Amino acid sequence: MIQNLITNKLGLFVIVLTSLWIATDINSRLSITSETANRNTLIDAVVAFKPPQLSKVHFLDLKMAYKKYQSENVDSKPIQNIGMSEQDQARQKGELSNLFIGENKLTLKAVINRNISESNTTVKAKQLVALILIENVKSGESEIKRFSHNDQMQGFVLTIDKNTQVNFTKRLKGGEQKVTLTMYDKGVSS
Repeated sequence: MIQNLITNKLGLFVIVLTSLWIATDINSRLSITSETANRNTLIDAVVAFKPPQLSKVHFLDLKMAYKKYQSENVDSKPIQNIGMSEQDQARQKGELSNLFIGENKLTLKAVINRNISESNTTVKAKQLVALILIENVKSGESEIKRFSHNDQMQGFVLTIDKNTQVNFTKRLKGGEQKVTLTMYDKGVSS
C-alpha cells in the first residue's frame, strides 16, 4: 500500500506538500525573530479609578428633589422580635414548613436513606437522616445540620416518619407539643 502511494504522482505530491507545511509550521513556532526578541513589554502604572463627581449645585438639586419622598416620622426603635415570641413558639403545632425554636428557624431540606455497614461490602442496616436548615433570625447565619431518628434538639425529640416530613415532640407541663415539619407546603389542589 505504501509502495502504491510513493509511485503514484498524486500521492507523492500530497506527501511533499504536507512535509513542507509541517516544516514551515515548526520553523515559525520555534524561531524567534529579532522583532519579538527586542520587544519591550511595559506594564502601565496602575491608576486608581476615580468616579465622576457631582458639583455641589447638582448634589443639592438632587437632595431637594428626593426630599419629598423622605418620611419625617422615622422610628428609631430597633425591631425587638424578629422571630416568634416564646408564647407563640409554644403554640406551634400541626404541619408546618418552618419551625421556630428560640432564635432559630428550622426548615426541612431532605430526608436521606443512609446505609450502615460493618465492612465496605455488606450492608447491615438502613438509617434515615434528616438534613435541616437552621437559620438564626437575629444574626442571619445559617447552616445545614444532619439529624438521626430520636435525636434531641433544644428540648424536642426528632423522629423521622416519612421521606418528606419530620416530627418534633416536646413534653410540657400541660401535655405535649407535637409539630410535623414538612418539606413542602400543602397547596390547595384544584
